[in-house]
Amino acid sequence: MKGLNLFIAGMEKSGTTSLADWLVHNNLARYRIPGIKEPNIYAYNGNSSTPDTLYHNEIVLDASVSYAINPYALSRMPEHDTKIILCLRNNFDRTFSAYNFFRIMCRKDTASSELLKSSVEREQKNPARILEDDSEDAFFENQLKHTLAYFPAKSKETIRGYFIEQAKNIANQSFMERIQYEMGFFLSRRSFPFLSILVNSCLTFPLKNLLRKYNPEDIHLVTMDMLEDADKRQSFVSELFSGHHSIEGDLPPLPKLNTSSKNSMSEAKPDFTDSQWNIIRGWFRQDLASFYNVMKSSGTSSKYINKDHLNKNIIQT
Repeated sequence: MKGLNLFIAGMEKSGTTSLADWLVHNNLARYRIPGIKEPNIYAYNGNSSTPDTLYHNEIVLDASVSYAINPYALSRMPEHDTKIILCLRNNFDRTFSAYNFFRIMCRKDTASSELLKSSVEREQKNPARILEDDSEDAFFENQLKHTLAYFPAKSKETIRGYFIEQAKNIANQSFMERIQYEMGFFLSRRSFPFLSILVNSCLTFPLKNLLRKYNPEDIHLVTMDMLEDADKRQSFVSELFSGHHSIEGDLPPLPKLNTSSKNSMSEAKPDFTDSQWNIIRGWFRQDLASFYNVMKSSGTSSKYINKDHLNKNIIQT
């Protein structure tokens, strides 16, 4: 078996945890760092632990979903013997899922603890993935620690204060208020705030990032609903590991993990056909049309993308 660097480089709240753990639990790959789905070792400035060599010709998986929107991380990732998975989801559904997740996490109350206890680490009883601290603010503190690692140590307190300010915002904003806030933030600063629910809703940017370094045949786009079909699931995995790993026997279904939607404090899902959502629909529509053009012109396969799912409430078909 030839070794392979496998990355699930995005997008957040698009089924990446289900896919990553499924690949590992079915012995199709192993986590690059045991028990850690998102080590982010290529994302942090000054991080020297970037193992570019493969060990024992294994297939090693790094499912850090920030990589696809982080040109710095992509510049450090291995170029050869590498394949990239980009998980996609309807932008309205993905953005709303991110909102509920961050909002609950930032409340730092019993709902936050409930989310932690119902997370994939708990459901799949993987001791290596369980946070030692399951207090009400554990998720929040873990996210804050992860964010601080991106910045110089001397700016720690400034970044902490800014992060806490944004956490208070999202904990108290409705979904519509959060969208309006982030759109205004972006228009005035050309960037998104911490805990952004919109930053992962631009599909063109991550695909272009990946295509600057990798060949189209090494980029595998997928919407998770396509893997519900046994034949498509088998075909997707066979193509993914072609030349690296032979797939024998039927592959079981992927787990469905949507823990924030089950939380007692989750906001009810809006009717996205309502005209009030036109404030963001036009942006989603423009980005999705651009994404399709980039995909087609580059020759990146759309075989495992459900366009009806991506287009829902965004592009009329």
